[in-house]
Amino acid sequence: SEPRRVEHSFAVGKDEDISKKVMVSVSWVLSEDKPDLETSLALSIMDYCLMGTPGAPLRKALTDAGLGSRVIGGGGSQGRGQ
Repeated sequence: SEPRRVEHSFAVGKDEDISKKVMVSVSWVLSEDKPDLETSLALSIMDYCLMGTPGAPLRKALTDAGLGSRVIGGGGSQGRGQ
């Protein structure tokens, strides 16, 4: 399927500076079906290796690039291979 872009608003305090109030999420759907146990474990290990610690390579690259003040890794939908 084609990539989709979805935008939503979120609440901020009345006196907050909104110039740096942006969140971005990038996800890939690997399968429409729930992955089997072996695939789930492999994806969890890959996620931890790439994003799970402050020194993890993808997390470090995103942080060092100055794309934001915080990078939150991990997650994924329990219902799909995401």
